[in-house]
Amino acid sequence: MPIIPRGDARLHYYLDDFTDPWRASPDAVVLQHGFSRSGRFWYNWPPLLAREYRAIRPDLRGMGLSTVDPERYAPTLDVLMADLLAILDDAGVERAVYVGESFGGIMGMQFAHDYPERCRALVLCNSPCRLTRRENDTPGGSWLATMA
Repeated sequence: MPIIPRGDARLHYYLDDFTDPWRASPDAVVLQHGFSRSGRFWYNWPPLLAREYRAIRPDLRGMGLSTVDPERYAPTLDVLMADLLAILDDAGVERAVYVGESFGGIMGMQFAHDYPERCRALVLCNSPCRLTRRENDTPGGSWLATMA
């Protein structure tokens, strides 16, 4: 279970690789969860994929086994893209099939747009194609205060 230090965060990812060791460079698949989940969301997938592909299951910063200073938590797409690239580089992956669930799919759209040379294919699962603006007032009061 690799962990990468990145500023105030420590990024964790699962690497499931049961490919033949003599294969020069097996293809990789990134399985990215959405908010409030972790790489364990994809727990049942590696047995099906990891014989043929290197399966990488990142934990977003502040989720799963990834940590972040809660006072400095700022999950912008730019930060999350830099995290993803750091994980791919650490795993030695040049190009990957990206599978994203929910917000992980939004990240995938940004990844495919910004880094087409690193994205072999894009698969979206239950992902909106845009984020709507949140109203400040929700039935429970301030949305930002509720999230905090």
